[in-house]
Amino acid sequence: MYSPVAFRLFDSKTNALRVYGLSEQRGLFDDHCLIITWGRLGQPLRSRTETFDDAAELQARAHKLAKLRLAHGYERLRPLEGHDVAELPIAPVALGE
Repeated sequence: MYSPVAFRLFDSKTNALRVYGLSEQRGLFDDHCLIITWGRLGQPLRSRTETFDDAAELQARAHKLAKLRLAHGYERLRPLEGHDVAELPIAPVALGE
């Protein structure tokens, strides 16, 4: 099972205060669902679900998305064992810290 992970982006130059999360959930028909959550801090988060027939496909897609977030300047937060990505433990910080 894929461990939930969260990313954040704080950039004072572009006023970017963004979060991004990936988690896995089993689907109704025993398929594997990748839950992708993203948004701006202080605003409602958006989410999308992608379904896969096996865990290996889900792992590959999650790894690709994680690498893309890191390439775009996001930093990875600790894995969120046992937590829903919608409950991202990200405290707002003052810009410039």
